[in-house]
Amino acid sequence: MTLRTRLAALFSPIRIPLGGAEMPRKGDRHSLFDRRQWVVPRASCQYRQQDFSNLPARQRPAAAKLVARQHAPAPGLPVHIVWCGSVAHFWTWVPGDEQEALSGVGNWLPESVLLPPPPSDGARLLQTLRGYEGQLWQGGVLVASQWWQGPPALDVWQRFLRGASTAAVPAEVPVAEQRPWSDKPWGKAQRSIADGAARERMAWTALLLLGVAAVGWQLAALQRWSNAQHEISAQLDMARAQAAPVLAARDRAEAARTQVQQLLELGQGVNDYVLMADIAAALPEGSQFMAWRREPGKVRLNVRSAETDPRTFVNAFSALPQLATVTATPLDGGLMQLEFTLSTGETPEDAR
Repeated sequence: MTLRTRLAALFSPIRIPLGGAEMPRKGDRHSLFDRRQWVVPRASCQYRQQDFSNLPARQRPAAAKLVARQHAPAPGLPVHIVWCGSVAHFWTWVPGDEQEALSGVGNWLPESVLLPPPPSDGARLLQTLRGYEGQLWQGGVLVASQWWQGPPALDVWQRFLRGASTAAVPAEVPVAEQRPWSDKPWGKAQRSIADGAARERMAWTALLLLGVAAVGWQLAALQRWSNAQHEISAQLDMARAQAAPVLAARDRAEAARTQVQQLLELGQGVNDYVLMADIAAALPEGSQFMAWRREPGKVRLNVRSAETDPRTFVNAFSALPQLATVTATPLDGGLMQLEFTLSTGETPEDAR
C-alpha cells in the first residue's frame, strides 16, 4: 500500500445515512479528524441552482454564499454547494425530525450528490432514502430536481418537466431507479476544513511543507557549515601570513643556536697549553720536558729529572683537579714516563 493510498484510507469519510440507527447527538463536538460524514436524505433538503457565468471565477464562491443566505428558508440553516462549471447547486438542509441533531453534525452532504449522473441527458426518477426524487439533466448538468414522498402521478410528473422548460413531455412516469451511492460525489463541492478530501489535501500540504522545511533546514545547515569552513580557512591563511615572519625568525634563531653549540663544542675539554703549564709547574725542580703526546682523554709525556722516585711525581700531580689518575714509570737514561688520565667533568674554565 502506497503512502497516498494510506492517507486516502485514513481521511476517507465514513458515510452514515442521517435518520438511521446512529444519529449525532446535540452538543457533540466535531473533530478535525472525525471521519464520519452524515448523508442527509433528499427529503430533508431544498434544492435550487444558479448560473454564475457572468462573474469572474474568483468571485463566484462568495456570490454563491450570498445567494444561499438570501434564499434560505430560515437564517443559519446549513447549505451544501456543488459546482459544475459556472453553475452552482444548492441543497439547504431544512429542519425536520432531525432538527435536534443539527448542532451535532460537522461534515454532511445531500444524498443527491452520491447518486451517479445518468449516462445521457434526460429525465429520471430515483428512489431515495425516503421517498423519490425526479431529476432533469441537460448538457451533463442537473437543471431541475423535485422530491415526492411516493411515486408521482403522471400529471405531477409532467408538471415537473414543464416547470423545468423541457420540450419533450412523456406520456408515462418512468420506472423508479434504485442506484447505489458513488464513492466520490459528483461535481466540485465548495469545501470547508470539515470535508474529508479537504483534510486529505491539508495533510498532503502539511507533509509537503514539512519536507520542504526539513530539506531547507539541511541546506541551510550545509550552507552555514560551508561558510564557517571558508571563514576558518581565511582566518588560518591570515594567521599563517602574520606568523610567517615570526616562524622565519625562529628558524634563523634555531640555526644560529646550532652553530653556537657547534662552536662551543669545539672549545670544550682541557686546554692543552694550560694543561702543559700546570703540569710543568708541578714537576720537581730541574725537570725538563722531553716528549709530549696528547690522546683523547689522556696525556703521555717523558721527563728528564734528577728525581728517580715515581712516588714523588704521583704526589706532585695528585692535587691537580684536571687529572684523574697519574702513573709514573722510570725509563733508561734518567727519564721518567708520566701518563695522566684527564678528568671527564673538567671544562676550559676549570683548567684556567
